[in-house]
Amino acid sequence: DKGKLTGIATTERDITERMGSLEKFRRMATVIQDSNDAITFQDLEGNILAWNQGAEVIYGYSQAEALRMNIVDTVPKEYQEEAREFLSSLKRGELVPTLETKRKTKDGRIVDVGLTNTKLTDDKGNLTGIATTERDITEQTKTLEKFRRMATVIKDSNDAITFQDLDGNILAWNRGAELMYGYSEAEALSKNIVDTVPTEYQEEARGFLASLKRGELVPNLETKRKHKDGRIIDVWLTNTKLT
Repeated sequence: DKGKLTGIATTERDITERMGSLEKFRRMATVIQDSNDAITFQDLEGNILAWNQGAEVIYGYSQAEALRMNIVDTVPKEYQEEAREFLSSLKRGELVPTLETKRKTKDGRIVDVGLTNTKLTDDKGNLTGIATTERDITEQTKTLEKFRRMATVIKDSNDAITFQDLDGNILAWNRGAELMYGYSEAEALSKNIVDTVPTEYQEEARGFLASLKRGELVPNLETKRKHKDGRIIDVWLTNTKLT
């Protein structure tokens, strides 16, 4: 009662569950920080709140630099209006969960990126921003464009180019095949390649398919085919395995 220290009263609370949650969050933070994908957090204005190692690698900005930037600063000029509209829609509570777009690196290169977006909310459930996982898909996009060009060449070729499975079912039939055999693409995709073979050559065709199933391939072959109108035509085949 004279104010002299005599001991201590302690209130103790079991925080085992809280510590477990904290450890879980620490592990998640480590995964985010060390991910090869760019993982960024932005507020509703697009100001960058978090910037991981993957973002540093893809975009070239250090974390310290990025935290002074707006996400629009990483967007090429011709895509900035799209980025601002994205932020406006986010403020309205709308979210595009996945998006393919372009970003600009610190050295000025333009990269194709695939974005996966997740809303950030406070403890009351109010929207506060967005977490974005960003992956550089530049090489993937180049490959896809190459395949598109190849597909156009195949589609428009005057040579008949067809794809079949191991049983001979027709999977693809280009314009050249339509001209050569008379069957439309829609008709051909319901057929087996043996249906285009004259009766006396069908056994040969089935033998060819059987050898293909064994992993054998005759790369070039001169044989006969049957037109839709019944005409027999001589054809030269160049065969390539599909894998």
